[in-house]
Amino acid sequence: MPTDKSKSFLDDKESLEALISKLPEIERQEYRSYGALTLEAAFPHRKLVVYTLKSGAPEEVEVLTCSAIWMPKDEAPRATVSSRRHSAEVGAVPIRWRYKDLFLHIPQNFALKWKGKRTADGEIGFVAQYALLLKTRSREHAQLDGHTYCTTYNRFRERFPDSKISLREIPQGGLRRNGHNHQAS
Repeated sequence: MPTDKSKSFLDDKESLEALISKLPEIERQEYRSYGALTLEAAFPHRKLVVYTLKSGAPEEVEVLTCSAIWMPKDEAPRATVSSRRHSAEVGAVPIRWRYKDLFLHIPQNFALKWKGKRTADGEIGFVAQYALLLKTRSREHAQLDGHTYCTTYNRFRERFPDSKISLREIPQGGLRRNGHNHQAS
């Protein structure tokens, strides 16, 4: 942190350290010990696959669905990441995904793109594409036993073509509880 107490902006490294410092001590130490940081494109309904490698095979497989990004006034951008059983709001401060060796956050410096996407009927629709940072113990290409990885659905299918995973949609806005959509808080 800067020693000057004036109201100046932090440089990017200091700013990232300030965000990481908001984690509880144990998670902060763990986040800093992880060696792989991956930048992944995210947009509404983007599917990511989280898995733990055990004896060369994916186990504890979970499909994540990304939401649209929103930007609250005077706060960092946010998005919701959901699975069939869990939903979490992701912002600039890293969050651990469900007690796994995976942290998610939106980078402090990111590009927001208005990206065209061709639909099944040939029309072109547009969505806001943003960046999502994935921090794991090792890079996915290392494939170390006992490590947890997060990758796109297509890359997962290429690496594990015999694996059966379900891409059931999570209701827009999060998980349904008591007949109502639930947003993570």
